[in-house]
Amino acid sequence: MPSTYSPSPATPGVSSPAGIARAKRRSLVLAIVGALLACLTVGWIASSSRVPWAAFPAGLALILAAGWLHRTRVLDLDRAQAREAQLTLYRVGDTLARFDREDDLVHHALDAVAEGTGLRHWALYAHRGGRGEFTLIATRGLTPEASAALEPDAPGPDARAHASRAAWLGEIVVGGLAGLERDAFAATLPMLGADAEVVSVPFLEHEGLPATVQCFLPAGASLANGERALLRWMAAQLASGLRRLRLERRDQILASYLVGTSEIVLELDLDGVVSSANRAAELALLVPPGELLGCRLDDLAFAPRATTADGEAHVPASGPAAALDVARASGEFSGELGFLRGDGSTFPAEVRLSPAHDRAGALIAIVLVARDITERREGEQDIRARGAELGSMNERLLDANHELEQARRLQNDFLANTSHELRTPLNAVIGFATLLEQRIDADEGERLDFARSIREAAEHLLAVINDLLDLAKAEAGRFELRLLVADVAPTIRAAVDALQPMASAKGLAVRVDVPREPLLAAVDLARFRQVLLNLLGNAVKFTDRGEVRVRAAIDAGSIVVSVEDTGVGIAPERRAALFSKYAQADPSYHRRQRGTGLGLAISRALVDLMGGTIQLTSEGVNRGTAVRITLPVAQAAAAEAESCES
Repeated sequence: MPSTYSPSPATPGVSSPAGIARAKRRSLVLAIVGALLACLTVGWIASSSRVPWAAFPAGLALILAAGWLHRTRVLDLDRAQAREAQLTLYRVGDTLARFDREDDLVHHALDAVAEGTGLRHWALYAHRGGRGEFTLIATRGLTPEASAALEPDAPGPDARAHASRAAWLGEIVVGGLAGLERDAFAATLPMLGADAEVVSVPFLEHEGLPATVQCFLPAGASLANGERALLRWMAAQLASGLRRLRLERRDQILASYLVGTSEIVLELDLDGVVSSANRAAELALLVPPGELLGCRLDDLAFAPRATTADGEAHVPASGPAAALDVARASGEFSGELGFLRGDGSTFPAEVRLSPAHDRAGALIAIVLVARDITERREGEQDIRARGAELGSMNERLLDANHELEQARRLQNDFLANTSHELRTPLNAVIGFATLLEQRIDADEGERLDFARSIREAAEHLLAVINDLLDLAKAEAGRFELRLLVADVAPTIRAAVDALQPMASAKGLAVRVDVPREPLLAAVDLARFRQVLLNLLGNAVKFTDRGEVRVRAAIDAGSIVVSVEDTGVGIAPERRAALFSKYAQADPSYHRRQRGTGLGLAISRALVDLMGGTIQLTSEGVNRGTAVRITLPVAQAAAAEAESCES
């Protein structure tokens, strides 16, 4: 709703335009009356005088005197009117300069205009807030009902309201109250009547937006050209006042922002020299107040190193000179610059360079607004580091999950294989024992065969149970070895002799290359023999043709024993897991060779306890396998043996 102001009725003074017009009319009437009186006087004198012609000069002089007095009075009134116009403009300008609120400014400006013109009914149309719709924002001497009837439509070629047409055309529009509910409207405007005239004077409110000041004249009244010019001048002053008020408000908001913001704000001339700076800039750059004035942007800022998502620095980004060129050429630069503090330290900043223009549109300055992004950069680096850490952790979890899954699979395979390895000899023992119990054997020879089968099944069953017990001891760390310095060569030959019948049965050649000189090492010979039997048994078991070769030698202070075969070999993806418990080269339940898959795991545990190492190599499937054992020679092993016994 518009703000309505109803002051006490103002009577037009003598010096007001309306008063001056009345004074001119009175002067003209007096001059005419004086001339008529002069004519009557001359006629009376001429009729009663003996010399009638002598009265005519006197009458003419009186008429000329009346005309001269009238003209003098009119000139005085014109001068008074000009002075009053000047005083009115001064009063309006002074009124507009004394108020800081738009409502107060508008009301007192309308009072000043009413006092200067003698017209008491006024309305002001503008864009509320300098941006909204075109509307009635203030009235003087009008009732709320009249204000409702005066609401305008949008300025345009089809506008109906007087104020809207004047704002669109940019010219004074004079008209009646037609179309505004004449009877109801006129009843709310005392001293005007239904035939009142409406005078709409346009002006530019703010940034080219149109506005209109409107006055109402009594029926039959009109405005002279001088009065119209006065209204235009007053409208221009009102526009200047509104513009000043809104610019001051904007400047106050900007000043409050510059004082309260933590952003760096610099005003640069076209050469990049600082002409003004806010306090935040001085604090951020660690310089005393006023020290930034006259500094060049090139001395305060530098091109940061462009970085990728992994945080590595690469080609330099745009520098301050290039940023100024972009702002001058394209109207704005947005990017990053590094800034140098007074203590020599630096920090990265997000920068925007915007051009500033004068009223004619000429470029006069560059405004720099920058924000320190050190914390953001540190946060990004922290996020990248955490992301890399989470990625690494995720990979480790995936690997661990894969290992657990593989271990679970191996354990399931081991349970299936072990149950098979236990059930098969037990079935043989039970079956042959049942045959003996039922005396189904035909003769003494068959009875001996049944007994031999029972013994072999029991021995196999004992081997499986021993493997399980050895594995349990290894996992519990309860393997007890008795390490003595001894020659391992006889043990190697004895192990080969033990497996020779199995190899001969398969038609395999077993070649032994063991030196005659002693191979002294600190070992538990029984456990060392167990390791060799595991390795030789695997070699013979998984080799169908070719040979098995056993070698022993002293190399670089260590005793090296290798078992090589020309058998089925091992796939590359299976090599790493073979020394793990439950692992086998062929883990399937229907594999060709029997076994629990514990031999290599137990062998590694035993060799480790004897201070040695064990390694397995294979060039691939069907390309053979080589297992290499290294043991410390007797001098180095003796100390370890003594420490174990102690």
